Amino acid sequence: MKQAIGTERIQCWGIVQGVGFRPFVAKLADQLDLHGEVRNLGGLVDIIITGTQIQRDTFVETLLQKKPANAEIVHLERHPIEGSSYTEFTIQGSQEGEDQIRMISPDLALCEDCEKELHNPQDPRYLHPFISCMACGPRFTILDRLPYDRHHTTMVDFPMCDFCQGQYENRKDRRYHAQTISCHQCGPQLLWDARDEEQNENWLADSVKHLQEGGVLALKSIGGYHMVADPFQQAAVEKLRLWKQREEKPFALMFSSVDEIREYCHVSREEEDLLRCTARPIMLLLRKENAPKSISHRVYGTSPYLWCFLPSFGAQVLLCEAMGPVIMTSANGKDQPIRKDEAEIRDFMEGKGPILYNRRRIRIPLDDSVVRVVDNKPQMIRRSKGYVPLPIHMPTSLPKEEMILAMGGDLKAAFCLTKGPFATVSPFFGDLSGGETGTVYRETLSQMKELLDIQPAWLVSDYHPGYATTAWAEEMARKERLPLRKVQHHHAHVASVMAEHHLNGLVVGVALDGTGYGEDGAIWGGEFFLCEEETAIRKAHLANVTMVGGDEISYHGGKAALCYLKARENGIHTGIPFSNRERMEIQLDLEPIFTFGENRTFLGEEEKALYLAAIQHRVNTHQSSSAGRLFDAVAALLGIGTVNRYEGELAMGLEAAAQQGRDKPGVEPVWDLAYGFHHQLAQVVVRQTCQMAEEANTRQVALSGGVFQNALLIEEVLQGLRENKLLPYYNRMVPPNDGGISLGQAYVAMKWREKEKR
Repeated sequence: MKQAIGTERIQCWGIVQGVGFRPFVAKLADQLDLHGEVRNLGGLVDIIITGTQIQRDTFVETLLQKKPANAEIVHLERHPIEGSSYTEFTIQGSQEGEDQIRMISPDLALCEDCEKELHNPQDPRYLHPFISCMACGPRFTILDRLPYDRHHTTMVDFPMCDFCQGQYENRKDRRYHAQTISCHQCGPQLLWDARDEEQNENWLADSVKHLQEGGVLALKSIGGYHMVADPFQQAAVEKLRLWKQREEKPFALMFSSVDEIREYCHVSREEEDLLRCTARPIMLLLRKENAPKSISHRVYGTSPYLWCFLPSFGAQVLLCEAMGPVIMTSANGKDQPIRKDEAEIRDFMEGKGPILYNRRRIRIPLDDSVVRVVDNKPQMIRRSKGYVPLPIHMPTSLPKEEMILAMGGDLKAAFCLTKGPFATVSPFFGDLSGGETGTVYRETLSQMKELLDIQPAWLVSDYHPGYATTAWAEEMARKERLPLRKVQHHHAHVASVMAEHHLNGLVVGVALDGTGYGEDGAIWGGEFFLCEEETAIRKAHLANVTMVGGDEISYHGGKAALCYLKARENGIHTGIPFSNRERMEIQLDLEPIFTFGENRTFLGEEEKALYLAAIQHRVNTHQSSSAGRLFDAVAALLGIGTVNRYEGELAMGLEAAAQQGRDKPGVEPVWDLAYGFHHQLAQVVVRQTCQMAEEANTRQVALSGGVFQNALLIEEVLQGLRENKLLPYYNRMVPPNDGGISLGQAYVAMKWREKEKR
């Protein structure tokens, strides 16, 4: 039976212009014998195809699965239209459209074709550190304004030579209209320090010699300066730790290839795909014990993981091939932003080592992104280079004029801007307690508002009265006479998952986090909500524990342990796990852990006595349901550590011990207790969630918060929820930590405004 012929319009939003998308569409249509046309229409790509339903479905499926490597489809819509008389498939010229939402490409790592030319002695760009083409190179970090043309980027400082100009104008060349095209003659040059005026042709040999002698150097990369050192030389690693004021946090290692990474780490297929993707994120990979060379233990500390990634541009490729693995870490001190300007890096590197510098200006600095694989899928830890400013589709009935600025929080700070159904989350800024980081946050906000043509009509901030972002939002609201909404911290965490996955109806939200200001003035962090659109009702939480002091408790697991031991006297977290529905409190059975660690020394006797007296008499105390502090306390009680020398150190150590306990039961009591704690907490989360889901008659569950970066915990929770026929969702496009809450804030504000307009 002959199948009916139909016609439909397919519209694609995302990074779909200037990336070879239209030629790919035309070629695919020809392969499937489809007729129609494709054109750029405003900020999207508009496709019309005529063919059978099977042909059209195959077209869309193939388009999504095999799109050009540097294209990203954020949202796709299909609409049937009246039949037409197309006899072939054609590429039409670009047109202005009603949809003027701006889409900007993230920075793209060096492609395979350019890497081949980089190594080809016969190629004019042989060994050119800044080789690029239409499919690769910096984008967002060098952009002054739109449209994305060379004279609107910092490449305007490098006029093309005749050879590059010829390729740029040749429609058949793969560098046709490649805005970052350059060569040895006309492009940026590598200089051996920030004062040299001529290219140092021996930069590679000089760099290798310096690193092999135990030195440290700075390299200007795509998003800012990196510090580079040899990971096999402990003296060099110690210099880095001293200069960066980084006592224990692991350093990232850059390798020349996935095969080289495999010599040192276990790499799954999913991890390999992420390592090779155009974002080139840092990946947390499990270390091998039988590596061919011994990387200094001071690179990774007590972590069972190495933080690995691949080069993003030519200079990094050449350096890693010549050196082998190198430490490649951002050039900054503790709680400072990555350096991007020459004056800054000269001051920072004074007396430390040489600088590999180039004169291509960086407009917006970006750290490297960090990703790990959880549930066989990528989980963002830090969303920055290679992913920003890729937008996130958030369906809404609001007109494009009702734009929102969500400020995020003060830790792992990132803001969010919305226009129509798209939300753009900013790069990761880090901790705003340092003045420099706050300055970069506000500068980037100003730049991105201009680039995306966004003038906020609504502001959103966290509830916390002490956050800098809250104060900035209040000041902006006064000066610009804009309405300001405040969203509770953990509600925003859950809402970020609802935004990502377009969840409608009732949702059970679970937020396991380090800290967040609660609506009752307590510190929350082990929360169970019933959510729908803009609302969140707190239905249960981990039992409150009296904590002494303010933010400093998050650094001292030993002090948290003393608070939990004191709470034990009142029956908190002892005996059979249960939920007190009247008080909404969830209890755990920590008695085996209390017994194991009750005699440990966390403070000197005098300080301990003062500390316990403060708890007893409620001096400078607060109530806390924080899951993060619970993990710190358990880690201290089990002897894993007493102080977080970097954020999450104790929790990561506890997770590592638990993984050993799961894989090797009965070998070490600490491992068994660590795994027992994880397993019990996962069971309690599943039990409470199932109870709430049944009462609300919903199957949807949203999991978020920094504690869900714990792969063992979230995978056990996911398994339990799925076994109970629930539908768990978790963060994929933004981090579950505070780097993702601005998206949740924007979602809640959007739903508030939609409700007001009904």
